[in-house]
Parts: sequence; structure tokens; C-alpha cells
Amino acid sequence: MLHANNSLRAIAKKLGRAPSTISREVRRNRDPRTGKYSPFHAQRRAAVRRARSKDGKIRRDPELQTFIQQGLNRR
Repeated sequence: MLHANNSLRAIAKKLGRAPSTISREVRRNRDPRTGKYSPFHAQRRAAVRRARSKDGKIRRDPELQTFIQQGLNRR
């Protein structure tokens, strides 16, 4: 829709999102060299960000895991 020269507000309305969400998405994922938004580039960047997840607090702490399991067993 950007390539069709739609405004960010018009895009937001069509997608049922807040204009700030669309603005943030476009700003975050513009190509730094050309300044143009590429949905394919944005999708790749999102996949990389997802892949860097870390273990949760419970999984990292065996003592906490034991405490929680004991509480669940009492139920």
C-alpha cells in the first residue's frame, strides 16, 4: 500500500490497526540505504528476532522448577 502512495493513516484504517503501529513498522524496517520499505526484508528481520529467544526463568532455575512442581503435585 505504501507503493500505491497510500498514507499511513489510510493503511492503518484498511488493516484495522493504529496509525502508530504502521508508522513503527515502516520506520523499523526501512532499508537504510534507500529509505524504502520492503515487506520481504521486514519478514526476514522478524524471523531473526524471533530466533534469538532465551530460556524462560523457570527452565533456567532448577530450584524454582522443583518448588513449582511440588506445589503442583500438592493440588
